[in-house]
Amino acid sequence: MLLFVLFSHCAAQYTGGMNKTRPFLIRLRAETRELLDKAAEDQRRSRASIIDELVRDALQARYGTLEPRLQRFLMGVKQ
Repeated sequence: MLLFVLFSHCAAQYTGGMNKTRPFLIRLRAETRELLDKAAEDQRRSRASIIDELVRDALQARYGTLEPRLQRFLMGVKQ
């Protein structure tokens, strides 16, 4: 069974300012929703903030700007 979750998240904690967010509908399996609820409770965060962080982290490496990718590369170079 799939559950529908409507979330939007203010990304102020990541950018230092108030970003506009847009609601986004996603479908989650019941087991995934349970894990998300446990993580939200354990971390004392909203489900939306956890989803936002996970999606951003998953996509940033491949689709992010050159700056963060270059910084990660340079951090791996030992001097």
